Amino acid sequence: MHAFKIEKENIKKKIDEGIFKTCSKPSSATASWWHTFLRIKDGKDDIIPFLQCTKCLSIFSYDVNKTGSSTHKSHAQNCLGGGAASTSKNQDISDMFSKDKISLTSSKAAFAEACAKFCAYDLRSFETVNGQGFELLCQSLLDIAHKHPHRIQAKSIISDPTTISRKVQKLAEENRSELINRLLFDLKKIKLFGITTDFWKNKYSSESYLTVTLHYNKGGVMNNFVLKTVLFSDA
Repeated sequence: MHAFKIEKENIKKKIDEGIFKTCSKPSSATASWWHTFLRIKDGKDDIIPFLQCTKCLSIFSYDVNKTGSSTHKSHAQNCLGGGAASTSKNQDISDMFSKDKISLTSSKAAFAEACAKFCAYDLRSFETVNGQGFELLCQSLLDIAHKHPHRIQAKSIISDPTTISRKVQKLAEENRSELINRLLFDLKKIKLFGITTDFWKNKYSSESYLTVTLHYNKGGVMNNFVLKTVLFSDA
């Protein structure tokens, strides 16, 4: 366990034992997130560089000259919807929807920052976070998190590149087999079909490709399947 985490737990324990005490925000503090936190005094009544959330009682480090307030603001929005703790156990339904909206807005901002760091740290194109595959990846992570009551470390579920490469090959073989079986079944029943070719260039690598696509109508629904994509060389 990290020393910093142990220190926070010791502070919380001393508050519970009455050795440390909490006190109100400084008179100069005007930010709304301060309504969610209390300062902490040690046994000598000196203010220490930590705060305690009034709702979940979590301990946060805070030094006006060193610590930013983004973490405290985000926690206040997620834990209390950005306001003080309610004394009523029954919340108005409109308040609940408002809290969810604020919480989602805060989460979206935090995720946008994570995406920015992902693109910067790994030198990825900004378009990487704007596609069906990336959305599928994010949804998968959210679903995994929803199934587990405890926090999961990302490293514990990330596979190495070799495993991903093998998985891509396996998925390609499975989908190719399914497509062949479907086409063999459909082409026995339809009367007309068309095949088109499409020449295009990868805007990132500038490599040129030729794609062959099959088109046919079945039951009033147009079906389009890419049969093959090959690297096209001018030579």
